[in-house]
Amino acid sequence: MLEYVSPETFSRVIDNMNSAIRKLEAKDNAQREKYAIEELLNVDDNLSLHILDTSYQSSFYKNLICSQFMAEYKSVMEENGVEEPLAQAYNGGMILRNMLGDKWDSNPASAYVGALLNHFQENSAFDLFAIENDVLSSFAAFCQKGDNIDRLVEYLVQVGFCNYKLAYGIYGATRGFTSLPKTFTSVLINGNKDYYQSFASNVWRMLNGIEIKDAVLPKASNNTSVIVESQLGSKIIENQNNVESKVVKQQKVVEAVNKAVKLENIVQSPKAFMYIFSSFSRYYYN
Repeated sequence: MLEYVSPETFSRVIDNMNSAIRKLEAKDNAQREKYAIEELLNVDDNLSLHILDTSYQSSFYKNLICSQFMAEYKSVMEENGVEEPLAQAYNGGMILRNMLGDKWDSNPASAYVGALLNHFQENSAFDLFAIENDVLSSFAAFCQKGDNIDRLVEYLVQVGFCNYKLAYGIYGATRGFTSLPKTFTSVLINGNKDYYQSFASNVWRMLNGIEIKDAVLPKASNNTSVIVESQLGSKIIENQNNVESKVVKQQKVVEAVNKAVKLENIVQSPKAFMYIFSSFSRYYYN
């Protein structure tokens, strides 16, 4: 019967099947053995993140997560005027380059990261599985689709990834939990509310040094509409006098365009930036 089905219908059926599988996987993960946050990571007094989970043995992954947590890739964007995917790839590549030192040129990771950079700069083809390394493949997947969790999940499923947690970890360190849609987190939260409540309270304590006692998660309502008290309305009224006029906004737009033109005259193209790995030696530091 499949030979009579249109390509559009076939793709829609496959997408629906993948969606159902992801929901089953999420439900299964939510019901597995739970670990205390103290067993997984630690945050020191300087808010530096340390991964304690023994399943994350890669030193590169630990350093990458800390870098994403501190948003170090943004300095690459600001200093060179490049888009986020290229900045992410370069920043991660530099972390690995500095870790490998003299062994960088002979390591397969060098060609792999170089191909990833070429992919963003030259729109060249890139083989995600050109290297047998889950950490690097997850990193490359995030660089390509990490702007949105739904796009990332769809991509991981599409290419046949078996280990999602590495890419999820990079996404979480970069975007934060609040960026996740309810469709992604509802199964986790509803799977074991006591665990989630304890987990969230301990994260708050680790970050702020304050312990929350007797915390209670809000209960889901069966009503179609729920009224929740908020300070948002009063805050909007308070800030109304600070709203800029249309003329001021137009002036700022003109100024921004002029700055962009000047920057374009200096840079000309992303190729002048040239973040192919042959230039890494100029930026290398021990």
